[in-house]
Amino acid sequence: QFSVGDMHQVDFADATFDLVYSSLAVHYSPKPLDVYKEVFRVLKPGGIFQFSTGHPMRWASASVIIDGKPAKVLGFGLDREGRSTHLYGDYSTFARHEASLPNGQTEQVWISSPSGHFSLLQQAGFMITDFIETQPVEELRTIDESYYNRCNRFPQFTVFAAKKPKV
Repeated sequence: QFSVGDMHQVDFADATFDLVYSSLAVHYSPKPLDVYKEVFRVLKPGGIFQFSTGHPMRWASASVIIDGKPAKVLGFGLDREGRSTHLYGDYSTFARHEASLPNGQTEQVWISSPSGHFSLLQQAGFMITDFIETQPVEELRTIDESYYNRCNRFPQFTVFAAKKPKV
């Protein structure tokens, strides 16, 4: 059965599901803690929540021009004394990010560091059981080797698994 609804307030009774799975949806919410609390509510004790989000390496980097070519940078510049002169991107702040899609539309997502998600999941009552920074499948190398190499060194997505305690 497939249904459409608001992930902040789902139309299911408490302790309905053994597993809640979400693929690249949570990062569309400006209030992920509300989503996590709602998932916690509908999970049975011992239930599992698995979900993926965009990786901050991808979204929180700054767009710059280097040698006349567009680049994505996450880091900082230093002066001769080693002091930061400019910050590029923001890995640690929960913030809205936008990107232009090939079809001309704009995608807006809310990105947090993995530790930000860990903290919110724990606030909602979950125990974190696993965390993965994605790697590309080998078949991507034959389709687009440049993209494969980039995704192999800079993760595009994060995958979380959390458990609702039995008690």
